[in-house]
Amino acid sequence: MQHERFASNTSFDTILKGDTVLKRGDKGPAVTAVQQALEDMGFPMTLLKDGIGFSGVDSVFGGQTETALKNFQVHACKKHDGLSVNGVVDAPTLRALIALTPAPGRKAWDEGQPNHAPVSLWNGNPAKKLVVIVVQDEHRTFLYDAHGKCTGIFPNAQGAAAHSTDSGLKKVRTKLGEAAAKATGKELWNVERAFGKRIVDLCWESGKSHGEELHGTYDYQTMGTDVSHGCVRHYNEDIIKVFDAVTVGDLVAIVPSIDDPRLR
Repeated sequence: MQHERFASNTSFDTILKGDTVLKRGDKGPAVTAVQQALEDMGFPMTLLKDGIGFSGVDSVFGGQTETALKNFQVHACKKHDGLSVNGVVDAPTLRALIALTPAPGRKAWDEGQPNHAPVSLWNGNPAKKLVVIVVQDEHRTFLYDAHGKCTGIFPNAQGAAAHSTDSGLKKVRTKLGEAAAKATGKELWNVERAFGKRIVDLCWESGKSHGEELHGTYDYQTMGTDVSHGCVRHYNEDIIKVFDAVTVGDLVAIVPSIDDPRLR
């Protein structure tokens, strides 16, 4: 065992030997360690109470932990052989966690930590610097500064099968604060909270109208899944960070996978 997050719990030694797994319904410190690792890599581990998000790291392996783990497995299986997207911490998954998780107390996007973020250039073109990259299959959104450094990784929810989110190169058309987001939700769906606390409206890079946005949500339990009408949902706390970081005209890439050739 070569990672401080997992070295102190003998349960992980048993998992590495293939004698047991962590699965839905399990409880205890081993679950806590896995939950914290997932949260620190930007996978969905936030709950909502009285309109405020709080950490879902609670030592109970429930549905949200299973969803977060599956999203991690989608990411990890591109680099680690023998790993299945099965929602349980088995030996291959634990080996991937050991390899990919940041140091204790650190986030994946902190200086010096392994974030495994894609390159923030569209087709390698320095004139097309990406400020946001939405990766569809692992349900994560990557945020970059002006120098191409990853400054945040946030879970998202995307379009359901009948309303799948369109991939491609887009740009920020306009930004709507909380009051405007409420008014838009009321106008379109008769629900003020439909778009959460912020909307980052997108169009295609050409300027052609698109009809999809990055926005907030109060439906925290469905984060990490395909559930929207095509827009990309984020926890309210995260969309505020994205909203504050982007400006009108910034480029946003939505790609099926982190290894999309347009990001190499």
